[in-house]
Amino acid sequence: MKIHFGIGGNKLPGWRNWGKDCDLRKALPYSDNIVTHIFVENGVEYLTHQEAWKFFEECHRILIPNGFIRIAITDISEQWSAMTPKYRKKAKELGIGDGDAKSTIKAVIFKQGFQGCWNAKLLDTFLIAVGFKTYGSNVSHSRNIIEFNNLEVISDNFEPSIIEGTKV
Repeated sequence: MKIHFGIGGNKLPGWRNWGKDCDLRKALPYSDNIVTHIFVENGVEYLTHQEAWKFFEECHRILIPNGFIRIAITDISEQWSAMTPKYRKKAKELGIGDGDAKSTIKAVIFKQGFQGCWNAKLLDTFLIAVGFKTYGSNVSHSRNIIEFNNLEVISDNFEPSIIEGTKV
């Protein structure tokens, strides 16, 4: 079984797709060790860090041994680093801030309803601490895991970072 958790309307064929209908703050409705792949896109940011920790523990619980996880986040550090005048202008055109760096980053955090701010290093730390072996950030394509190729629809406007791992 492959499960996709994502707030957007990205429905993946062959996956059990959960969107706003799944409360990631609660125990996942699956038995232990039955899921082969988990893909999380545009969802972790809407959890507090404590809620995210519990969600990652749930993911670890339901994955089979050596099962795979891939998480795509809006990376707040990457976004801050990208605050060129061109980037801020584009963000303003999209209604994200008023054209300066502070208002742009604030709009991402507050307008999007984020409960936690993430970057690749923090996400990697959480996943390792919960019990995953991770494979670094900003994976442009999966480590030969065909099920994960070309899944993300997170906009480049939100400077995504991606972490993959396996349950150990």
